[in-house]
Amino acid sequence: MDENGSVELTDGACLYGVDVIPTAICRELTDIQKQIVYLTNACIGAEDTCYRGLPDGLLPGWRSLDFSALYGLKLPSLEAIALPIAATPARAGTNASGAVGL
Repeated sequence: MDENGSVELTDGACLYGVDVIPTAICRELTDIQKQIVYLTNACIGAEDTCYRGLPDGLLPGWRSLDFSALYGLKLPSLEAIALPIAATPARAGTNASGAVGL
């Protein structure tokens, strides 16, 4: 980047300006995205860290994924988890909200 804010890309093209177009943020994960999160969590052994019990009397024996607990987890490379995730069928006992029956 030079003093005017121009950037030369690796292919030699120069950018003199960029227009940023706001877009809506996805607030809900798809079912496949949820399964990837659950399976990654299982692959790294973080179930005890990331799952919490449901409120007393509500589905005893079930735990729910606490998405705020995912922040800061040490994740392995994509290569290390891609094959185990791809080889795993949809998790029986997991519902769309991430609750897991014990």
